[in-house]
Amino acid sequence: MPEPYETWNRIFTKASKQGEAALTTVERTIYLANRFVIDLELGGLTGALYNASHVLRPTADALQAIGERTAATIVREAADLLEPLLQRRFHTWKALLDAAHLTERLEPWDKRLTAKSEAMYSKLERFTTKHYQ
Repeated sequence: MPEPYETWNRIFTKASKQGEAALTTVERTIYLANRFVIDLELGGLTGALYNASHVLRPTADALQAIGERTAATIVREAADLLEPLLQRRFHTWKALLDAAHLTERLEPWDKRLTAKSEAMYSKLERFTTKHYQ
């Protein structure tokens, strides 16, 4: 059985070569959850939300599926505030965050989630091992 990171790499490669639509339900769950955790680590919550802005609710569903309820709740709350504004044109991501009244929430949310990133990886590893053949 491959290591979870090998599976993640295989899924990322499939998504980049064939598109996200080619992923199975389990692969999409792994892909979205993994991408969110990586983006959270590299760019904080602001970066993770920016990169997932076109798939916020599916990302929240993926996080919920791996057992990460706190992150799923935060992403859903952000989606509730961001999605109504995503069709409008903003000159910057910060302007969109300000219009959605998210700016003041980001720091406490970011601290909560950043502290859990190692646990998120563990949950993703367990999910991958259990559900991916």
